[in-house]
Amino acid sequence: MGQIRAALAQTTDDNDTRWLAIRGLGKVKFWEAPFLIDSLESGEHYVRVNATRALGELRCIRAAPTFIHLLEAD
Repeated sequence: MGQIRAALAQTTDDNDTRWLAIRGLGKVKFWEAPFLIDSLESGEHYVRVNATRALGELRCIRAAPTFIHLLEAD
């Protein structure tokens, strides 16, 4: 199930579909989604918010440097 959501989130051009799929990745604890960190820098705010949420649900420590960089820029 996670692989289908990951493929959908990576390939769709529809931002609503992308952020919904990203949210689902966090819910199902799908660890194999390294593009979630890249999604933190999306131009679409719902994608960023849900990538943040999914990474938090996954307790992904690898995302910490990106979070720090984004907070410094803010």
